Amino acid sequence: MKMINWLFALVACLFMSVSAPGVRASDSVPEKNQQNLKKEALHALLMMKSDKAIPLLRGILDSSADPKLKKTALLFLAQKEGDQAFPMLKKIIAGSKDIELRRVAVIALAQVSPQKALPELRRLVMDSGRSKLQKTALVALLQLDGKESFNFLKDVARTHPDTDVRRQALIFIGMSKNPEAEKFLMDVINAK
Repeated sequence: MKMINWLFALVACLFMSVSAPGVRASDSVPEKNQQNLKKEALHALLMMKSDKAIPLLRGILDSSADPKLKKTALLFLAQKEGDQAFPMLKKIIAGSKDIELRRVAVIALAQVSPQKALPELRRLVMDSGRSKLQKTALVALLQLDGKESFNFLKDVARTHPDTDVRRQALIFIGMSKNPEAEKFLMDVINAK
């Protein structure tokens, strides 16, 4: 029980930068090390399967000013909740002002709910004016590694209105392990 209390004290100190006996978040630790400590504390909390982990992660996601910590919390939360994280991830993708957090949510979406992710990823790729999210959605489609996602990548490479998105789709087709990739790329090269 003392170990659990100590771990929660450590987590609280790291997140709130307050002092505690033997543990201080501001003891001249370089910022990168500080970030690593926070990440490890979050991971340790999850490994304990604590009932306090999910509310803590949600609190960090909702109120932390630290963008790196928010991304870490998002990944851990998505991993912990699995398919149940889908609505939260969609909400972040649609409404967060932090583009990097949105990109992390796109990748997490494909990992936690591949079947539900495909329509959402298609929508993101076809949206105009969201270049970084489009490219991230292409990466996520590549992770899905299915015939339907591969066929969509081919359609994007042929018809997307943004040349840069089409180029990215070709690159990801080349990175795929799909046996049709080489033939498709040769067809593109030989097209008149």
